[in-house]
Amino acid sequence: MISVLLIEDDNALLELTRDYLARNGTIFVDTAQSGEDALSKIGKRSYDAVVSDYLMPDMDGIGLLKTLRGSDNRVPFIMFTGKSQEQVVIEALNNGADFFLQKGGDPKTRFAELENMIRQAISRRKAEEGLRQSIRRLYDIINFFPDATFAVDRDGRVVAWNRAMEAMTGISAQEMLGREDGEYSLAFYGQKRPLLIDLVFAPREEIMLWGYYSIKKRGVTIEAEADFIKQESEVHVLWTTASPLFDEHGAVAGAIESVRDITSCRNAKELSSRYESRFRGLFEHSPLAIALFDLNGDFVEMNRTCMSLLGSGKDALWRSFNLFRGRVLPVSARDALERGESVRFFVSRDQSGEETGKTVFPSLNLDIMVIPLRNKQNHSMNGFIMQFGKSGASGV
Repeated sequence: MISVLLIEDDNALLELTRDYLARNGTIFVDTAQSGEDALSKIGKRSYDAVVSDYLMPDMDGIGLLKTLRGSDNRVPFIMFTGKSQEQVVIEALNNGADFFLQKGGDPKTRFAELENMIRQAISRRKAEEGLRQSIRRLYDIINFFPDATFAVDRDGRVVAWNRAMEAMTGISAQEMLGREDGEYSLAFYGQKRPLLIDLVFAPREEIMLWGYYSIKKRGVTIEAEADFIKQESEVHVLWTTASPLFDEHGAVAGAIESVRDITSCRNAKELSSRYESRFRGLFEHSPLAIALFDLNGDFVEMNRTCMSLLGSGKDALWRSFNLFRGRVLPVSARDALERGESVRFFVSRDQSGEETGKTVFPSLNLDIMVIPLRNKQNHSMNGFIMQFGKSGASGV
């Protein structure tokens, strides 16, 4: 049942309005004949809605409304009054009234309008409260996200600003929560401009106009990268992802964006690319015959010199070759490699001939060195290099 506090100093109108609203038994109506009486009752119990006259002996309806909102009481408030001045309407709505209804005309029509406004105001306030609770839960969740994350409501007001965002921008949640009109962009660019959170429904071309690149869309979620200057001429690369937030009815209720500084990753990737290019050049053009194997001993590839030495046309054989299987690598050498030690051994013509079927080695005396490949950072093994030379050749 809906509970309503009706405030009216005209006793006859008070009873008439109460009887109409309570006629179906779905609305309980409590009454008061002054603002002070109303505040006393509101202090003792809660109501689903308040319907108030404007002109009353001790406190007018605007004063009552200001007092309620000043104490952070968000109860739906409907001004039901004979006063029709435009200024009264504006002041009531500006101070948080949900509806304004003028008395007069056909009573049955007016009371029906009043009942409809009461139900609408209560329904809207419940939806808003549900949204606030959802946002509160969302904030509690994202506050522990490792990526800097913030969220805005449907009006663009910041409703979440997590700890990682505080650390990235140097701006506390207390300073940022409630800010609107795109002020969150000041934390990144020092000026108001759209961030990815503002562009979730924008076409790719518009997103690119604001400096975003590597743009990817996955359903309603969008990912992109952008450059920004953090300190003077220090350029940082940001990876960002944003998506809209929806309420239980599927309507857009806000949006959320996460930001990650990937400058060090980008620099490492570029450095790795340069090293890879340098290694590739050395590997392909080395005068030494070299083959690469992964950590399990499976063949990966060989360079041109190696192919020339061992002969062409054996691709299928080499693809199936493994360092630790077969009879080529001595048992003692396998144990040494597993300990991370380099090994050197020889393969003679006779040994080659002993290989069952077709051997990967030609009928040569080969001097072979196998060297573990190590990760520079933690010195762990990630593969092996096999270096070939004709037996007795220098530099092997």
